[in-house]
Amino acid sequence: GRPAASHTRRRGPQRFARGDSELEDVVVIPMGRDGGTLRDILTPVEGKEEEKQATASPSARDGFQARPRALPKRLDRGELLVDSKEGSISDQMDRAAAAMKLAMAKKDQGKGDGDGAAPKAAKKRWLAGRGSMKRRKLDQNKRLLDWLKQNEVWVTDEVDWGQTPSPMSVAVETREQIENEASGRGVVAARDIAQYEELARVPEGIAMSKASSIAVFGEDAVGGINMYQATGLHLMHERWIEGENSFWKPYIDVLPTAEEVGGSWTWSDEDLHKFLEGSPLESMSLFFRQKIQDEYATLKKTVFAKYPEKFPLEVFTYERWVWAYSILLSRAVRLKFDDETDWKIALVPYIDLLNHSPFAETFITGIRDGLELPFGLQAKDRYIVVTADKFYDQYDQVYISYGQKSNAYLLLLYGFALDRNINDHVEISSEFWFENDPYKTIKQRIIREKKYSRNGNLFPLYRDAMTDEMLAVARLAMTRTSDLGLPEDASVEDVYAAMLKVNWLRADAEVSERRTYEFLKGACEDVVKGYPTSLEEDEQLITDRKMFALLSKAQRMSIRVRFQEKVILRSALSTIDGVLNNLGEWSAARDQEKQKIQEEMNTTWYGKLGVRVDPLFKGQTFGEILQELDIDLGE
Repeated sequence: GRPAASHTRRRGPQRFARGDSELEDVVVIPMGRDGGTLRDILTPVEGKEEEKQATASPSARDGFQARPRALPKRLDRGELLVDSKEGSISDQMDRAAAAMKLAMAKKDQGKGDGDGAAPKAAKKRWLAGRGSMKRRKLDQNKRLLDWLKQNEVWVTDEVDWGQTPSPMSVAVETREQIENEASGRGVVAARDIAQYEELARVPEGIAMSKASSIAVFGEDAVGGINMYQATGLHLMHERWIEGENSFWKPYIDVLPTAEEVGGSWTWSDEDLHKFLEGSPLESMSLFFRQKIQDEYATLKKTVFAKYPEKFPLEVFTYERWVWAYSILLSRAVRLKFDDETDWKIALVPYIDLLNHSPFAETFITGIRDGLELPFGLQAKDRYIVVTADKFYDQYDQVYISYGQKSNAYLLLLYGFALDRNINDHVEISSEFWFENDPYKTIKQRIIREKKYSRNGNLFPLYRDAMTDEMLAVARLAMTRTSDLGLPEDASVEDVYAAMLKVNWLRADAEVSERRTYEFLKGACEDVVKGYPTSLEEDEQLITDRKMFALLSKAQRMSIRVRFQEKVILRSALSTIDGVLNNLGEWSAARDQEKQKIQEEMNTTWYGKLGVRVDPLFKGQTFGEILQELDIDLGE
């Protein structure tokens, strides 16, 4: 999967802006006007000799005047070496783009039959690009679709009895217009798609899961390990042991490499520190990688050692384990059928080609369909289904949601980040908030019992909000015994009993609340200080599209993550300052509210007795209580 963003649809041929050198100037040609089909594809032929003989003649397909100048030199990580003899950076980039376009020109461009005849008309193509790589991907796509048809997945554009043409087609490659980033294979609407229309239905039997792993290795070998480990081992077995004979070979052939996925946990320590210094994602990536290394080491000592004939070490290497986990973390889906109580993960061919959009509301579900006979004579068929969350016009890219994930999690697991991510947030750690606190154990016990922490010590900080749980833990961290009306030498039991009575999700007093927000302000400022660059410096890099395009993919994604984190932190600091400036007014209003409640309490019989409660009913008499309940007993 790769990123998506809301975009404005255009009719007619589209040329994507400069970006990744592998997919530069991909052209999308809507074929509805041209009478072509998705299979009507022209495969360009690459040739070094043709590239050398290319001249400044305009390309009939590209429609631009190319200048046959040398490509600028580049560093390994995409940095441009500026040579004063070659002119400005802008000039060098223009020449690079022109030379790249010439390399993509058709072999028969401008050639006739020797008698001045015009060249044959080129066939239309869905995603025009460079030759050999596209040919290989097209062949892989065809084999995948043939395999899907053989396994009862409706992927054809034909009409059958009770069956409309398939609503989706597999694109060789896609590019996101907002981010201007290549997003690998994707799925496009082969025709207009209605909202809630079923997009794909895949039999559970062709998915890879722990169940399929048990079928290969046996319950004794993989039954005791987790779902990711079992599915990863099965994936490795099919690719490197079964190989050409694997049932899943057409599917495995279209899977990307770990480098193509690009999850930050697979980066080197050097790149992590260089690109993500200061970001919480740096430590998250290191932690995640260590966990995966530990899992592999444990499997070697247990499962591999016990069943060496099933898991030969020369096949089940750590490098291949990294690839398998990259695939699982970026493509596996969570499923639960109506006859199951627990969730499970699975690799689902075809459906896992759908890319992610934070604006999509489509999710993948497991269903049972068909006739079920008693006594186990026949069970319902099990399918994995995805439906459209909105209307799609023909040739639109179709998206699903991978969940409400921040840019940090998207880059960690999927290898991309978005310019517009409505779910973006910064993870703030409370790990050291209780350091040197004499009541640390009690406070952490309160947090567990009141379930204020759902993700360990991490709390999401959004651009326009802090979670109630984060505020509750911060209030606990800043609370002193005097705030509870207890002496400094109060016993542990008394402090625990007093803290247990407090609703930490609500503000109580101005002094303690001011202390809490000052503490949170300091925590946010500490994160900001950890970045080696400022928000303005990152913004300048992103807005300079030419220079930004020269950076490596990892650099570009890292800058997007850092920039959005800094935007969130700056917004949070502004919000905190606003709260601190208005705490006095809030405190006065709260005191008035308390006084009003006290006055109302004094009018009730329980209030006169000194009982301090917020009563369920405000009525003084039984009749008034009945009125509150809207009960009419009649005359």
